Amino acid sequence: GGSRFNVYGPARLVTGRVDDWWRMYRKNAGLGAGYGSECCSARTISFHYANGPEQRLIDSALRNKPKFRAMDAAERQASWPKELGGYSYPTRELEKSEEVWS
Repeated sequence: GGSRFNVYGPARLVTGRVDDWWRMYRKNAGLGAGYGSECCSARTISFHYANGPEQRLIDSALRNKPKFRAMDAAERQASWPKELGGYSYPTRELEKSEEVWS
């Protein structure tokens, strides 16, 4: 298990595109990296610094699991919001995108 309370949205955490202050905080606290494919708990409670469009996609994916599971990788990539705020990042690499969905 990863974190249940996550500082960033899933795309940033899975791809490891986190700020240096977060890396140093985790290191100084004696915690693991906190990013990559093991970043987030299956029982995640929240993602902070995830702006509106990303939050709505997360909510939709959680409420419509069969729909999102039935999508292929390209469809999932296309569903990611195009308009993101300062802390939300797109999933540019398709293989990293698949990690976000799993």
